[in-house]
Amino acid sequence: PSISLPGVPEHHLSAKNSSMRIPGRKKLLEALLTEFEKDESVNLTYIDLTNLDLESISRLVADILLKDPLEVKSLSKITFSHSNGNVFHLLQLLRLLVERGIVKKINQQWTWDDDEVEQGLRSADSVLDLVAGTIKSLPRPVQEALKIASCLGSEVDSSAIDIVLSTSCGPLLDQAANEGLLVFSPQYGGYRFGHDWIRHAAYSLIPEEERADFHLKLGQRLWRSSSPSALDQNILLIVSLLNVGGHLVNEKRQRYKLAELCLKAGRKALELPSFSDAATFWGKGIEYLPKNCWRENYKLALDLYSNNAEVETLNGNFNVVAVCIGEVVQHGANLDDKIQAYTALINSMHQQDDMKEATSVCVDVVNKLGERLPLKASK
Repeated sequence: PSISLPGVPEHHLSAKNSSMRIPGRKKLLEALLTEFEKDESVNLTYIDLTNLDLESISRLVADILLKDPLEVKSLSKITFSHSNGNVFHLLQLLRLLVERGIVKKINQQWTWDDDEVEQGLRSADSVLDLVAGTIKSLPRPVQEALKIASCLGSEVDSSAIDIVLSTSCGPLLDQAANEGLLVFSPQYGGYRFGHDWIRHAAYSLIPEEERADFHLKLGQRLWRSSSPSALDQNILLIVSLLNVGGHLVNEKRQRYKLAELCLKAGRKALELPSFSDAATFWGKGIEYLPKNCWRENYKLALDLYSNNAEVETLNGNFNVVAVCIGEVVQHGANLDDKIQAYTALINSMHQQDDMKEATSVCVDVVNKLGERLPLKASK
């Protein structure tokens, strides 16, 4: 099945290296890499490994089964064709073959029938289901930790998981790492998912009809437990989580609070800078506003519509710009409150090469400010 992870862009996921706990069972290499990271005199080179070729897969399979590469040539070809050389996928397939008794040990020797292997892999579930099966074999608390982590990004935010579970998740993450689901990242200072498939598999364990509510509750838990400074630091992640399930919130007061958070998140996104993300947050904030928002919460409505008009001008979404400007011009209490919207209108016309109309609006605004300018320059 295809699993779509709701939008929490990776750059929204604040790296909390200062508060991250190094996993308890660090191996010597992990400890050394961490020390090297801190040592500015050491030059470290990170290499992204690509999929292995058939020859490398044959050597790997031979090492695993304690056989000569020639003895596993046919098995390697079959598993290579189903894994495309991806090591994680290959290991999952070998595990499946052993669990189903297709590859079995007889008299201390691994044996198999090539036709049975091919048939077994042809009827096997997708790699997503294989990994999900591995996760479901773990204790329930470990599963819960991985499901939460899957909503937060590729890097496992243990401090956030601790908050949600109200307990230390260190031992749970260690168990997942022992199964090869998580790997230690010296750059991050903590665990990360070993592969995107693993994160997707963990996310697939959340029933589809419960995912929006799951995200909403995660966001609410993190929001309510955050100090003002922590909220400011993690506002993009928290609001992204809340917005996945925001449509489930019906109480007006709570929707106003979500709109206020979206306003703050949009301003934070501009600091990155990310105009598209700012527009996403402000557009979502506008969705939370009720019809009578201009009367009930004038400043919030003005800020959301004005800011969104401005940033969508930069994004080139001129239909959205027109709607936002229309709201501000209609409901703005005075000219000062409409200046940002008028500026966005002039800029959007300029970007669309409508200089005549842009000039007309500019002159009209200047005249409203008390300065008389003619529409046409006199000779």
